[in-house]
Amino acid sequence: MGPNGAGKSTLLGVLSGDVIAQQGMVRLGGKDVSGLAPEARVRRGLARTFQLPQLFDELTVREHLTLPRRLAQAPSRVWSDPLTGRFLQPNVAEDHEVDALLGSLGLEHVAGTPAGALPLGLSRLVEIARAAATHPKVILLDEPFSGLNPAESRLLSEALANINKAQDIALVLVEHDVEVVFGLSERVFVLDFGVLIAEGTPAEIRRNPAVRSAYLGDFDPDPGNPPDPGAAGHATVTVAEAGTGVPPAPDATGDILEVSELRVRYADATALHEVSFSVGSRSVTALLGANGAGKSSVARAVSGLVRPCWLIRAACRRRLDAGCDDGHALCCGRFPSPRFLFPAAGWGHHVDAAQAVAGGSGADGAGSAGGVPWRVAGDADP
Repeated sequence: MGPNGAGKSTLLGVLSGDVIAQQGMVRLGGKDVSGLAPEARVRRGLARTFQLPQLFDELTVREHLTLPRRLAQAPSRVWSDPLTGRFLQPNVAEDHEVDALLGSLGLEHVAGTPAGALPLGLSRLVEIARAAATHPKVILLDEPFSGLNPAESRLLSEALANINKAQDIALVLVEHDVEVVFGLSERVFVLDFGVLIAEGTPAEIRRNPAVRSAYLGDFDPDPGNPPDPGAAGHATVTVAEAGTGVPPAPDATGDILEVSELRVRYADATALHEVSFSVGSRSVTALLGANGAGKSSVARAVSGLVRPCWLIRAACRRRLDAGCDDGHALCCGRFPSPRFLFPAAGWGHHVDAAQAVAGGSGADGAGSAGGVPWRVAGDADP
């Protein structure tokens, strides 16, 4: 565990072989795997999941579990099965094992559903089940509870506990939800800015002052006796008066974006139900809600990445229901979570590409995007 930017996902990347470390060693089952590729580590008993589930949209849930089980037993089947047709032959032992895995994670009712039609909570369960189907010794879990509502979080906690105990699989969990970490874990390690600052049981970590400082910042333990603002080692915080420094009022020309009765479903799950709102010209509009409330689904629907049953209009009052490309043409942009960038491209290349798609002019090291000045340190810098 650790705050944003602590290095948790980088560490999982090193363990799985997706990131090469400049120093140190990774051992699995007592053997050095530091120089092995990710697929070789999988064959040695290491599996992982990702912050954003990496599934094949066209494959069903059952197929997601069947394929890794086959490849774990005989990697050569990846090329021999299409030639021999072996994958078409019934296999009672295989069906029994896949059924048991589906049942242990509560996925029987979506076994025949394509992964692309599943909501986020079920997608995370499928990814974990796929990892378990490789018969691993260890599963690396990168923020599996991110974006889940309380009910989905409870279901996932039960599933992970079942995998850990019933199948004797060790779990390495990276997670921001402290209570989830303390509830599932037997040992906890805490990272901060790439440095291990604490380790111990959940009870020990909960009491550790270095951990509290990393998560909450330095604070005075006695609020009834506040420190002298001028004393050394204490910062002075000034709170602005109400009404100062606030953004300008929305333009009086009216709404630039209107959404009416937005409805989105993933398979049998309702993500959004009759959501309506509007965005004023030149305004800043916030969308608040707990994990799993539907905020990202709203962004995906408005930008055209999912096809809802809805009515949305942009500034020119045209309907925006034809897809993502039309949404961008009508000046509806999106900054996704997590970020989607081209790792090898420089800042200028990214802006040039966006301006070209939008029909604007290119950039030569300095310019503006959406009216915001920007400058690149050099297009060689990714």
